[in-house]
Amino acid sequence: MIAIRLLSLLILIITSAIGAPVIANGRGGGEEISKPNILFILTDDQGYADLSCNGHPFVKTPHMDKICRESVRLENFHVAPSCSPSRAGLLTGMHEFKSGVTHTKAGLRQQLSHDRKTIAEYLKMQGYATALFNKWHLGGPSPNKRGFDHYLQTRSAPPRETNFYWDPKIVINGNPQGDTVKGFSPDIVTDELLKTMENHVTKGSGKPFCYFLWTVTPHAPVMAPEKYLKRFEGKMTDEEARYCAMVDNIDDNVGRIMAKLKELNVDEDTLVILMNDNGGTAGVELYNAGMRGSKASVWPGGTRAFSYWRWPGTLTPRTEEALTGYVDVAPTLAEIGGLEFPKEVADEMDGHSLLSLLKSPDGKFPRDRLLFKHAARWESGFAEQHKYIQAAVHQRDFLAIRIDPSCSCSEGVCVRARAMKKGRVTSMVYTSTKESTDFHWANTDGWELYNVKKDPACQNNLAESQPERTTLLTGAYESWWEEVFPKLMERGGDAPLMSNKAK
Repeated sequence: MIAIRLLSLLILIITSAIGAPVIANGRGGGEEISKPNILFILTDDQGYADLSCNGHPFVKTPHMDKICRESVRLENFHVAPSCSPSRAGLLTGMHEFKSGVTHTKAGLRQQLSHDRKTIAEYLKMQGYATALFNKWHLGGPSPNKRGFDHYLQTRSAPPRETNFYWDPKIVINGNPQGDTVKGFSPDIVTDELLKTMENHVTKGSGKPFCYFLWTVTPHAPVMAPEKYLKRFEGKMTDEEARYCAMVDNIDDNVGRIMAKLKELNVDEDTLVILMNDNGGTAGVELYNAGMRGSKASVWPGGTRAFSYWRWPGTLTPRTEEALTGYVDVAPTLAEIGGLEFPKEVADEMDGHSLLSLLKSPDGKFPRDRLLFKHAARWESGFAEQHKYIQAAVHQRDFLAIRIDPSCSCSEGVCVRARAMKKGRVTSMVYTSTKESTDFHWANTDGWELYNVKKDPACQNNLAESQPERTTLLTGAYESWWEEVFPKLMERGGDAPLMSNKAK
């Protein structure tokens, strides 16, 4: 940790010398504020581009667009390349490797380390009523034992390909609640959230609420009610139509939630956060805002997320370009909730409170901070070999990236690279043609450097023209890996997956 901090200080000095303004490191403004309600909506596998306010030519998302207009819009916000890692970082304020989360498959590698407390646990201690609706994806124990008073999920009968989102049973804190409920699961989950919110507010307990609606859509298998499908059929592939229909359904449910906040007269007392958990999937060939990459990739399209923070009367809507990310969420909610992390936890934090930045464009925030990215998802036992496979470090608008799939393992980018060499398109790349696959899953020739604001498609490699910056960022990556790798191993980040055990 000391080495990383010394390196960060050196980076601040050097970046100042090459023209980047320096602002002192800090974790927030330290102002006294009243505790708002918190409603955190996180969509699953919806890309940054999959909103009409971000230029999508087909989806219509008026309710999410309205949140965008009424929010501080973090336009240079990044998450992990896939869902479990993003969730680990959101809940802890630390890079997911520090919690042992390096995959999404069942087994230890999606397990949030038991010695990590979630932000829900801390907020609960501060008097918040906490609830999580639907997606957890971080192993055991159940979320109701990790800070959430109320954990509601839905379970549908097989087969997955046709029934996954239909006619589910409601499960609360691990206990099935009666018979199946007819209908589309996302609508049913929204119904339950609205009931929970109304009961809490009308009972007048005096406690603020912190509700996480972490959807399971538009994650595959893609399917949606007919009224949504009709909007897209015949305009694109069937899979893309189903995907877009799912996004439109999310938007309608977001509209219902926002209407309920007004109906209960808690709209101005509630911070609403709207975000997606990783890059795009089934829709990346349809529209990807010009970005290279998709889910499970460290190219811009794999990590850039929409991130809208709406708090009427407290936050003035505007666009903010500072580099921010998922690890900043927990420190921000902590400051809003009036708590301080224990020193041993704070010392491991990678995130910074956004509150001062959200309240003012001149707010205190480390503008030259670094975000380290890694797609992970290697075959168990191959962690060390993946040091430079799907690795990246981000500072301001610059991304140093290395994708060197020289490993022989049977997971992730290594399999894709071998297939691409033979001219094949593999599954789980979200692309259907060789040309599209080559673009979104391109390998690099060692470390490359891109200005991803000017060049989101990453066509102009700046490594030779900006050697000082390239050396700076790649050196920072080396120091980061040296620090984080032992923690990754200690917490099970290279442990066997369930599928490996079965072999």
